[in-house]
Amino acid sequence: PALSPDGRQVVFRALNGLWLLTLGGSAKPLVKDGFWTCDPAWSPDGRTLAYSTDRGGKLDIWLRDMATGAARQPTRHKGAALSAAWWRDGGMAGSPSRICA
Repeated sequence: PALSPDGRQVVFRALNGLWLLTLGGSAKPLVKDGFWTCDPAWSPDGRTLAYSTDRGGKLDIWLRDMATGAARQPTRHKGAALSAAWWRDGGMAGSPSRICA
């Protein structure tokens, strides 16, 4: 599970999808497209969620805009890309080009 930077929401993996739980509320599906999803990680400002999915054909990092729901695939590794991590300035760790949301 990944707690949002403001401490008000949690994203977790269940039933092969990502779910969003606002504390004190009920869980709602966030990413439930039938593809493997795992390893959610909030950006420091809480506006973007990184996660791994095989939606593009193999496990890679995807970014979801939490306001619009738009998703994009910023990485295209030869192997699997798992466990995204963010720098405090909003860049993504582990990327030679310092992917920015």
